Amino acid sequence: MSQRVLIIDDEDHVRQMMRLALETSGYEVGEAPDGSEGLKIYGDGSGWNAVVLDQRMPGMDGLETLRRLRAANPSTRIIMATAYASIELAVDAMKLGASDFVRKPMTPEALRNAVRRRPGQEDRAAASSQGFSRTKRGTHVAWNRQNDNIEWVLNSGRG
Repeated sequence: MSQRVLIIDDEDHVRQMMRLALETSGYEVGEAPDGSEGLKIYGDGSGWNAVVLDQRMPGMDGLETLRRLRAANPSTRIIMATAYASIELAVDAMKLGASDFVRKPMTPEALRNAVRRRPGQEDRAAASSQGFSRTKRGTHVAWNRQNDNIEWVLNSGRG
């Protein structure tokens, strides 16, 4: 059985690029144009291995969609994707249970790496190519955005 990935993004061309990048690697892909439709397709989450979730969408934004996805199934890998990366958004997404945070536009390889990674696993080359690196130390996650030399540490609450 192949791995199933749900893409929730309001931009058709972005969903299409992600779909092609994942399908060529053997993933089965579903799509939704917004958070509400994504939640309907996701259901209880048992049929999905991962979700790639856009932050800025009309109607329900990515953080609210993330909250609801987590409530339905806390074990699905959820990758937050956004062209509007900020410290606050990354912190909020990780606290709400995002498994990873990638910046758009992303390469097909960076997307596949983010979907493929397991909790606790780190692909420094892929993260570095997106301008972020992450290391875990106990319950702390340290983020370094290399492009702006901004560093911060957050307590993720996952002790």
